[in-house]
Amino acid sequence: MDLMPHSDDPWVKLGHWFRDTHSAWPWRTRRTPYGSWVAEVMSQQTGLGVVAPRWQELMDELPDVASLAACHDEVLRRLWAGLGYYARARNLRRGAQHIALDRHGAFPTTYAQWLEVPGCGPYTAAILASLHGQQRVPCIDGNVVRVVSRLLDLREGTHSPSGRASTLGLLEAEIERAQEPGTFNEAMMELGQRICRKTKPLCQACPLGQLCLARSRDAVEMSPPPRPRRAKVSTPLTLLVLRRSSGEVALLRRTSGLLRDTFGLPILSRDMADTALQYLEAKGARPVAVATDLAHSITHHVITATVWTLSLRSVRALQFASDVLQIDSIEWCPFDEAPACVASSLDRKALLAASGLP
Repeated sequence: MDLMPHSDDPWVKLGHWFRDTHSAWPWRTRRTPYGSWVAEVMSQQTGLGVVAPRWQELMDELPDVASLAACHDEVLRRLWAGLGYYARARNLRRGAQHIALDRHGAFPTTYAQWLEVPGCGPYTAAILASLHGQQRVPCIDGNVVRVVSRLLDLREGTHSPSGRASTLGLLEAEIERAQEPGTFNEAMMELGQRICRKTKPLCQACPLGQLCLARSRDAVEMSPPPRPRRAKVSTPLTLLVLRRSSGEVALLRRTSGLLRDTFGLPILSRDMADTALQYLEAKGARPVAVATDLAHSITHHVITATVWTLSLRSVRALQFASDVLQIDSIEWCPFDEAPACVASSLDRKALLAASGLP
C-alpha cells in the first residue's frame, strides 16, 4: 500500500506497518472472494480467534459457493455451532444461493453488486469490493471511526452530520491515493483494533501518530465522545415458546416489531398477546407454564417480557398457531439446539426461562 512515493509519509508508514505486523488469519493466506466473504459474515459480532478454526472447518467441508448453497440445515448448524447468531448462517446460505443461481457462480466485483447479495450490508460490501474488485469504497466500522475521530479530534462527535462528513471525507481522500484499496481498509480496521484502542491506546506505536490532532492536544482519551443517549422507553412484550409433541420449538423470521428481520421466537405486543393466547388455547394449544418479568434491554428499549410456553399437540393447533400469528413458515428446531439458532439474547433468555419450567 505505497500511498505516496515518500517513505516518511504517515500513510505509507501505515501500509508498511500493516504488511509487517498484520494478523495472519487463514483467510488472508490465499485470498478468494468466497473465503473472504465467509470470514466477514462469521466475524460479525464474534471474535476472530473464535472464528478462525470454524472458518477452516467450513472451508474444508464446503469448499465453494455451490456446496454452501446446497448444504442442509443440520450441516450448517453443526459448522456454525459456537459462533452464535445463527441467522447469519442462514443469510450466508441465502447469499450463496443468490451467487450460485442468479449470478451463475460469479462473485460480485463492485460495491453495488455485493449489496444485492442477501444479508450483505454496506460494511461487508465495502470490504469485499475493495479487496476483490479494487473498488475505492472506504469500509467504516467502529474501529475506523475511532481512528479518524482521533486523527481529526472531532469534539462534536462522529455521529453528528458534520462528524460523519469529516470522517467520510478523510477516508475517501486517502483511499483514492491508495494503490490497494482493500489493504487500506484492512490496515485502518486493524489499526483501530490493535493500536488505536478504545482504552489504553498504544500511541507510541501508531504509524499515523504525527497526524493525530487528539494526540498533539493530549485529548486521545476524550475522543471519540460518547454517542448522545436517547431517553429510555419501557417496552412490554410477550414471547411464545411453542412446542410440539416431539419437543421441538417453533422459530421464525420476524417481519415486524422491535426485532424485525431477525430469526427467533414469536414476539407479540402485550395488547395482542391476551387475544392470541385465548384463540390458541381454544384451538387446542395447552399453556404449560409462564415466566413473568424477564428483563432485557435493546438500545434505548427497556423490555419486560412475559414468556409463555405452549404445547401444540394437534395438527389443528399447529395450523391455527400459524394463522393467528400470521407466520408464513415455521421452522422446528430441537429445543436444546434452539439457543444457537436464534438471533437475539432476548430469545436465549426466554428459552433459558422455559427450560426450567414443567
